[in-house]
Amino acid sequence: MIALLEKALSATETVFLTIANLLLAAMLVGGMVNIVVREAFGQGIDWVFQLTTLFFAWSVFFGIFVVYRRQADVTISFLVVALGKRFEAINRYFVSAVTIFLLGTIALQAPRIIKLQTGLLEMLDLPRYVMAIPLFISCVLIMIDSLVALTRPLKPQTDFA
Repeated sequence: MIALLEKALSATETVFLTIANLLLAAMLVGGMVNIVVREAFGQGIDWVFQLTTLFFAWSVFFGIFVVYRRQADVTISFLVVALGKRFEAINRYFVSAVTIFLLGTIALQAPRIIKLQTGLLEMLDLPRYVMAIPLFISCVLIMIDSLVALTRPLKPQTDFA
């Protein structure tokens, strides 16, 4: 079961990384086209800014899961290593518990947030809550990954001295 979950999380990580990169590429192309159109015709494409804002939010929210999964976030591992192997194991459970609690709190607020975000995104005619959907998905995936991480072997300690 854990191995199947790891494969699913890895596949989702790849999909999310691809989505984030495609969104960034679309932002770049949209911005470049808007600059050319503004220069050529004296007026830019109005909806490009709003779409770029949406894509930026989505790329960050999809990217959160990738960064967490790859353990590329900022950590205080030098402190954990300095305090020894026993503290490292305690820290692992503590960090997973805090992560699950915080992201669970965000995920549990999703229905309330969606109800409050009834306005439309300017020029896109999309409900405002559409911006946050990838955030809620990433929160749930990070919680699952935090649980699965408890079954992974501890990485060897690095000597920072």
